[in-house]
Amino acid sequence: MKRILYIQHAGALGGSAISLRLTLQALNRERFSPIVGLVRPSETMHSLYADIDVPTIDMPDITTYEHTTGFHWGYMNPAHWIARLWQRCCVARGAEATIKYIKKVRPDLVHLNSVVLLPSAVGLSRQQARFVWHIREHPVPGLFGQRLHYIRRCLLSLGDEVLFLSEADRYAWLGGPRRGIIFPNYVDFESFAAASESSTGRERYGVPHDTPIVLFMGGISRRKGTTRFLKAIQTIRERFPGLRVLMPILPFTDSKVRVDVRLAQKILPHLGIGTYHQRVETLLKDHRMASSLVRIQATTDVALLYRVCDILVYPHTKPHFARPVIEAAAAHRTSVASDLPGMEEIILPEKTGILVKPNDCESLANAVSDLLAEPDKLTEMGNNAFEYAKSRFNLSIAINRLQDIYGHILNE
Repeated sequence: MKRILYIQHAGALGGSAISLRLTLQALNRERFSPIVGLVRPSETMHSLYADIDVPTIDMPDITTYEHTTGFHWGYMNPAHWIARLWQRCCVARGAEATIKYIKKVRPDLVHLNSVVLLPSAVGLSRQQARFVWHIREHPVPGLFGQRLHYIRRCLLSLGDEVLFLSEADRYAWLGGPRRGIIFPNYVDFESFAAASESSTGRERYGVPHDTPIVLFMGGISRRKGTTRFLKAIQTIRERFPGLRVLMPILPFTDSKVRVDVRLAQKILPHLGIGTYHQRVETLLKDHRMASSLVRIQATTDVALLYRVCDILVYPHTKPHFARPVIEAAAAHRTSVASDLPGMEEIILPEKTGILVKPNDCESLANAVSDLLAEPDKLTEMGNNAFEYAKSRFNLSIAINRLQDIYGHILNE
């Protein structure tokens, strides 16, 4: 039996954490023995893996190479200068910390679960340790592209194998198919098939049977287009007054927020602006929105959420692999999403879902409204989405492929 150390950068529920849990659930335990290293240990993350009998180890001194995705540190903001200096130091610190844990755990193979674990990749290479680098993010160009150039060199030279979620991601990181395997996110179709029917879920959330439900899985995030979504909902409600919006939201804790963000939270509201989170909360508290909104805590048991809804809306503003889209497809639900790089690898336009111009609230509202007005088309596209996702994003197929990759690296 080969021991695999999975290094997980996330400290809360999200796409990477859920994908890793699915992987570990399906992993052949007679062939591989997994252990998860938590860079940001939390009770939630310990429980997430303990529930499936996977041991965890805290690795809080492993640093991550942040701001590789989502947005970049600018040159005009003095606060970002300090962050850039820290980022340069974090590679050496993270590499040394990773080496320390490798000597302690002594794995046969390491699986890095994000591109931000670049310092760990450097440390593993120094130790000549075997590892897979799983790139779950899409890069941002930055101002001069220096950071992207550095990461690209690392991706081309470090690790036994590099996995990308989409061809669009591989091209953005490497400039072409120069290295790596396309290994999309996946869904456990069996768990979705066993989920309760939508009528049961509607009773749980207090939604009448004939009321249309739109699901938004983006939480409160600028990248996921939360404000655009809420503004579009206001327009959709004009055609469907009884509309309900199902919106799982992760808890927001000020203690985990940077000092500059805390200051902004206190100062900006007095200037009539507010932080992004505060602006979203203002929209959520609007009496018209509040009457339509069903807010629940984020959960790993998402199958019922998709069974309950009629449409998933995913109006992200930055390229990102949309796990909710393939989860919705597993429940025979179609999606309306932003037309960004990589999305046409997940949605077949006008067949399995609708792609709209990013940041265009009107187009988003029209697409959702038009689908709600055509139940037969909604059903047809949901069934098409299911067939397409089952052929491309099925856990049972993906896990065999991943284990083959592990076996090839370990010369099994």
